[in-house]
Amino acid sequence: MFKFYLIDSLFNFYFIGSMFKFYLIDSLFNFYLIGPLFKFYFIGSLFNFYFIGPLFKFYFIGSLFNFYFIGSMFKFYLIDSLFNFYLIGPLFKFYFIGSLFNFYLIGSMFKFYLIDSLFNFYLIGPLFKFYFIGSLFNFYFIGSMFKFYLIDSLFNFYLIGSMFKFYLIDSLFNFYLIGPLFKFYFIGSLFNFYFIASLFNFYLIDSLFNFYLIGSLFNFYFIGSIFSLYFIGYNDE
Repeated sequence: MFKFYLIDSLFNFYFIGSMFKFYLIDSLFNFYLIGPLFKFYFIGSLFNFYFIGPLFKFYFIGSLFNFYFIGSMFKFYLIDSLFNFYLIGPLFKFYFIGSLFNFYLIGSMFKFYLIDSLFNFYLIGPLFKFYFIGSLFNFYFIGSMFKFYLIDSLFNFYLIGSMFKFYLIDSLFNFYLIGPLFKFYFIGSLFNFYFIASLFNFYLIDSLFNFYLIGSLFNFYFIGSIFSLYFIGYNDE
């Protein structure tokens, strides 16, 4: 019914069951729980917190007090600069972004901008929304077909589209791509690499050359110590 691994690096913990997957992998307090009902990630940097469920998504990512809450009813972002606050709901959008006292409230009934930082740029069209807000090179593009965010930390890059989601967030070369057919994460520690596809899971996580590939037909782990090699096939117990 399940697989349980505690492998080769202090406090590396893996639990993979038929009902859920639970990973606590290769960096202190990195916590991963992926289940059929929800996904919970606590990844790669102290107090980085990710919760992704079928009803909502909750992210606390990569920099102290960076807070992301994305729900089926609303989106709530507090991102990457002290007191940067984002709430995007089906009825309104509320932004408190990137520079002290930059305040944005965009509702279905009204638009309110009080903008307070050099090169803050807003373009809202019927097909797209384009924001360049509140911190140098913070870039937001939200379109009817896709959402593109580059927010509040150097080279932090977010692209969320109807076909795919692409995040490069809050640690140098942290890279996230989540699509309907696959998920691709490069998160929180140099050369940490995650690829999760509908047919297979591929993880290279948080310790140099730690390599995980979990597929629907097989599991392949190269984990937590140099040249430690694990191969678990579909029929293995």
